[in-house]
Amino acid sequence: MIQTGGFKGMKERVRIMILRNLDVEDGLVNGTFGTIANIVTGQQDGKTTVTTIGLQLDNPTAGQRFRKKIQGQSDNLVYIERTEENMTKKGAVRRQFPMKLSFACTAACTVQGMTMESAVVSLKRVFEPGMSYVALSRTTSLRGLNITDFEEKKIYADPEITAAMENMNQASFECARPLLQHVKLAEGTAQNL
Repeated sequence: MIQTGGFKGMKERVRIMILRNLDVEDGLVNGTFGTIANIVTGQQDGKTTVTTIGLQLDNPTAGQRFRKKIQGQSDNLVYIERTEENMTKKGAVRRQFPMKLSFACTAACTVQGMTMESAVVSLKRVFEPGMSYVALSRTTSLRGLNITDFEEKKIYADPEITAAMENMNQASFECARPLLQHVKLAEGTAQNL
């Protein structure tokens, strides 16, 4: 039996989310999604244990440096090792793979900044302004968006943001008018050079 440290659902082709910033510049950050594509095992104290997990990340540009670190791997996967975290001052250490099973996510914190080809979005539990926008604007096309539990009242903006946007639209031209004189002056000066 393979020791997985309580990660009972771990097997190839399951969806996961990375739970820790492993390399921010390389795109391996908390909230990164992928699929387990390879489980590498080894022997430790006479038991078969998982040594690394190969991930096929949803974002193909994430993990470029991690791919280069693994010698002899030509499968284009990102291999993740267990991480260690000191739990107490008395020396307790937690060793685990920084990931969890993740077949879905919430708009409240996880999907902001993500882009995906398709998504099923439930508007049932929208509880703050702009939340629907974040969830509904993640797909690359309308064809990939499937909305459930639709209620028009769940799509709303923060009243302060709406007021600020209205002020910006009115103020933007008024603020720009004096600048137009300088642009004309600069254009004329450049022609005389």
